[in-house]
Order: sequence, then structure tokens, then C-alpha cells
Amino acid sequence: MTTTTTSNAVDRLIGQTFGGRFTIERLVGSGGMGLVYSAVDATTKERVALKVLNPDYRTDAAIESRFLREMRLATHLDHPNIEKVLGHGVDNGRLYLALEMVQGCTLDELIADEAPFDPVRTVWIGMQLAQALAAMHEAAVVHRDLQPANVMLESRNGEQKVVKIIDFGIALAYRSLGEDDDNSKRFTAGGSRVGTPGFMSPEYLCSATVLPSSDPLCQRE
Repeated sequence: MTTTTTSNAVDRLIGQTFGGRFTIERLVGSGGMGLVYSAVDATTKERVALKVLNPDYRTDAAIESRFLREMRLATHLDHPNIEKVLGHGVDNGRLYLALEMVQGCTLDELIADEAPFDPVRTVWIGMQLAQALAAMHEAAVVHRDLQPANVMLESRNGEQKVVKIIDFGIALAYRSLGEDDDNSKRFTAGGSRVGTPGFMSPEYLCSATVLPSSDPLCQRE
């Protein structure tokens, strides 16, 4: 598929409504599998982040399975320090995932601008991350790419109020969730790892075993 074709496909989604509820306004970003749009939720009238499978991958079974896995795993997570899922499904053959629109900056940006942090702020951030991780692991979900770029600090009225973990695109379940799906399967070549090398735990680097300890609370040097 050419870049022009992809661009046209992206533009054609502007103004369309997914799931009879989420109306797309504009493209705000893109990731490994998905295109992220700002959309309006007809139910609440609030803006949401609508992630749609990139049209380049609509015929790629492995990528489609990963997107489906992200959708299914995300529905098992409900915690104030984890980006909230508002809806998901298939609309005219297009997979989508609706998420709360988190306004603020990433922890990566905050580190670049303001580090080192004072002890009180460091504990404030760390406690919220720890609570989010505990909820994820209780739900048998391992993020596999926990790093400052995937942590948001939500701002309200100009003040940072809540820490949220985002982007579960390569997350896995480390035990059965009681569903007839592919959550426990890897979509990587034998023995390979996915994630960001500088933020992988030693045990994951050595064995590719996915366990709760694969999500370390890492800090850049």
C-alpha cells in the first residue's frame, strides 16, 4: 500500500462514527499498530482517544491479533492510575479501541524538563505507579513496555493530579483469563523479546519469560 493510499484512508475516517458513539475529529498520533484520533463521545459529549487499526495492517493476521489482544486485555483493567477503556469493537471491518483522553505530559518529558525531583514528588509518582502495577498484575496483565514514555501525568487546572500508565499494545496475560482467545500466545519469533531494551527486566532479557516482575519500576541513568 502506498503512502498516498494510506493518507487517503486516514483522511476518510474524519467525521465518521465508530460503534454508533465515537465521532472522529482529527488525527493526533500513530503507533506501531494503530492510528490515534481525537473523537467525541456521543454519550458524554467528552473528547476521547480513539485508536483504530492502521489500514496498512488490515491484511496482516499477526498484527490484527495483537490489536485484538490489546482490546481484550484492556477491558480487564479498571484502576484510576491506568488509562480507562471506554469502548471497543469492530465497525465496518475496522478494529477500534476508545480510551479516555489524558491531558498532560509523559514522565519522560517531565524528567527531561524538571529532573531531579524532590523526594516528596518522587514518592508521589512512585506510589501511583506501584498501585497501577499491583492492579495490572492482579488482573494477570503484564505491560512489557513500562517506561517513562508510557506514563502520563494528567493535568487538571494547570496542576499535575494523576499518574496513569498508557499504551498496552504489546501487553500479555501471564495466566489464563478464562477466555477462548490468544492472550497467552506470543507473536514474536522464537526466543525474541519485544519492548524497549533499556527498560527490560534482567529475567525477561535472559529468558523471555513473561511474569509480573517483567514490569520493573525503571529509571533512566
